Amino acid sequence: MEETKPFAPEDGVLQDIENTEPAADPADAEETEETHKNHRRRLRRRASPWPGALDSQRLMELMLFEPMPRCDTSDTAKEFLEKCGGMAGFVDGTPEALQAMAELGESTAVYLEALSLLCRRYEDEELNGPREFPSLIYARQWLRHASWPSPTPCVTVLMLDASLKVHFLKTYDPEADSLAALARSLSAYVSTLQSSYLYLSFSHPKGVLAPSRAEVELLRTLSDACLHTDTFLAEAMIVNADGVRFLSATPLFPAGTFLQF
Repeated sequence: MEETKPFAPEDGVLQDIENTEPAADPADAEETEETHKNHRRRLRRRASPWPGALDSQRLMELMLFEPMPRCDTSDTAKEFLEKCGGMAGFVDGTPEALQAMAELGESTAVYLEALSLLCRRYEDEELNGPREFPSLIYARQWLRHASWPSPTPCVTVLMLDASLKVHFLKTYDPEADSLAALARSLSAYVSTLQSSYLYLSFSHPKGVLAPSRAEVELLRTLSDACLHTDTFLAEAMIVNADGVRFLSATPLFPAGTFLQF
């Protein structure tokens, strides 16, 4: 009678029937990937056309989409900013930020370091004030971006000469410098100019996109001062986290108050 041998797996094959986990369902993996895609798609839509609609964590999450295409970057963005000391630490490229970048992997670190350097270069070349502009519309767009975001209310005044070179750029605190006094000071300055273009930006960090009564009076005073000179009131705008409102396009002021581009 032939001896019965105990069952043994084939050579090189390990089987543990009781502890074997069920195979991952490909449909679940596809569903997870589609969920990530939909989340990223929604976040990109929220950021366009105004990235200010996103807080720092969501903005950092958006920036991590490119170097980390198949990861859930929500928690990563939060932890990264905490290690950096916030968005300011990331932009400044602090030692803590560099260490946090390195912990995300070499390719991600290279990407984020380049992004941080790009932000600092933009600050040096743009936010500190260009020397001249290629066009009046470009100057308007520059002031729009340079005025946002501001944590406190402020008034930024930009003046260009006839060749569109910057000869005056200053930011005022409306609480320390009354708008009535600022109107008198700027009107006196305008009367000494031969030919220039005047832009103003009012930052309302927690307010609505509408000028206050004092701001309207300031603009009317400047408009009257410009009538007797070769200076043009080019544009005034209200800026906050929700967007920008160009006052030249509102019915608050009579025709001819602002320069027509």
